[in-house]
Amino acid sequence: MESATPDLRRVDLKAAMAEGEALIDAALAAHHTERLRAELAPMVAAAGPAAQDLAEGLIAAIGALSARVALLQQAATNVQASRAALIAIDPLPFIPEDRTPLPVQPPPRYALAADAPDFNGTGFYGPETNGRESWRWVRPDSASTILLPSLGGGRLLLRVGLMLPFGHTFDTAVARMRVNSMDVEMAPVIPPGNRGLFEATIELPEDEGLGTFVLMLESTSFTVPDAVPNSETRALGLGLQTVVLEKLVAGPALALRP
Repeated sequence: MESATPDLRRVDLKAAMAEGEALIDAALAAHHTERLRAELAPMVAAAGPAAQDLAEGLIAAIGALSARVALLQQAATNVQASRAALIAIDPLPFIPEDRTPLPVQPPPRYALAADAPDFNGTGFYGPETNGRESWRWVRPDSASTILLPSLGGGRLLLRVGLMLPFGHTFDTAVARMRVNSMDVEMAPVIPPGNRGLFEATIELPEDEGLGTFVLMLESTSFTVPDAVPNSETRALGLGLQTVVLEKLVAGPALALRP
């Protein structure tokens, strides 16, 4: 019987990279558009129907433009890595260097630490450590994205380890997460305090290991409270510590919401 393993010689890596870039652009555009819509809501509500339709079109266009500007600003702060390098990820890192079309299967698990050399993301400060653990702070008012291999799609378990700066504790307003531009609700594995491990079981289309998984974090920004001695001068968002993606057997999953 003929094998169902894809012929890797026909894989269009350029198209896969373009798909990942398009997903990031769409997620950032949605983030900026929603912020503009919320800020202008009182003004738009007071206008007539025709003006409201015009305003909605302008908000969408400005949101998309703002997203592109944010990407350009991020690229300027990463002079040692082009935007193409930031979004480029080999979804099958175990393929031999000569790309011989051997029968392969996507790995069942992918784990990423904040200081990993293959970390592919935008909207973060650089990795930091205290000698025992590492993290990356989300930049203030930033929609940060991380590219991961899809593991072939299907039913996946996503676990994200997070922390908050300046002694703040988690609540429902701290963060919002999306996968491939779709909202996903992350449940705490244990009751979170200043640190938390969150997970969700989600369903993606089967893709034979050639798809893209884009995780997006939208974070509240925090500054040092006046009563807390601290030399930190930056406004900081979430602290990302770990991301783990695992392939699961078929079964119920959380639906992604547009």
